[in-house]
Amino acid sequence: MKAAYYQENGGPEVLRYGSVPDPQLAEDAVLIRVEFISVEGMDMVCRHLIPFEEEQHIAGCQAAGTVEALGSAVSGFRIGDRVVGFHFGGSHAELFAAPQGSVWHVPEGMDLALAAVVPLTFGTAHDCLHAFGQVRPGMDVLVHGATLGVGIAAVQLAKAAGAKITGTALGDDRLSRIAPLGLDHAIDYRDPDRVKRFREITFGKGFDLVIDSGTGMEKDSVVQSMRVGGRYAIAGVANTRLPQFGYLETIMHGLVVGGITIAHAMHTPRGHAVVSELLESAARGEIEMPIEHEFALCEAEEAHRFVMEGHPFGRVVMRP
Repeated sequence: MKAAYYQENGGPEVLRYGSVPDPQLAEDAVLIRVEFISVEGMDMVCRHLIPFEEEQHIAGCQAAGTVEALGSAVSGFRIGDRVVGFHFGGSHAELFAAPQGSVWHVPEGMDLALAAVVPLTFGTAHDCLHAFGQVRPGMDVLVHGATLGVGIAAVQLAKAAGAKITGTALGDDRLSRIAPLGLDHAIDYRDPDRVKRFREITFGKGFDLVIDSGTGMEKDSVVQSMRVGGRYAIAGVANTRLPQFGYLETIMHGLVVGGITIAHAMHTPRGHAVVSELLESAARGEIEMPIEHEFALCEAEEAHRFVMEGHPFGRVVMRP
């Protein structure tokens, strides 16, 4: 099969495209004939930093397509079923093997490109709001980087939970695109008066929950924009310039700081159920995710570079 792989850690330039052996199918795995690949922030981190053992490590963690083959212990799936799967490595390929616990049926009529981008992005946003943020109706939520994937997902899910949402992004044009999805207030994060506006929006109290989808807020801006005892969720890695909290700021302001991803819970009953419901919501048109650009798999290097440097509005996908 054809795949995008790397033989050393590094930037997008380490990606190669060529022929590799088909995946070996474990007894609990589902083999997917890939139609759409979601290019995730996690793919950037793994490619750049995470050690691997294979001579040719296939990039990527999430893709949608049809079931090609089933492991001997798999139940609940049939050849030809439309599915989306998650696994730590292997999705940037024509064939992708994922554990059945991290594979979901795609609802009838749902676009496979949309299905490909739902699990990790919307699942992480969901956990930021619910498992970590304990969101309730009327809470003041700030989504920093509201036009990135997790940010767009968080805005919609926060609105559905009854929260009051402020979003930041780079430029009024990008903010105008996200506003219809549920923003109550939109602020360009380059605005020198942004902290003053944050305090005005929350009537001097500060935000109950801040979700940083990876753009990186200055530490002082975070502390000054949050209420005492507020929660700060780091949910993306689009920018390594993240605030460095010390003991003093955390203790004196009673902040709860967490790095959030649903990736490690995908296979659990809770994680699987969360993603299943999100897929159903997307199929019903209740949530959406713009696809900023579609690349061919042979353009994987360009796709990764675009995600890292282009600040896409929403998600980027590839097709084999």
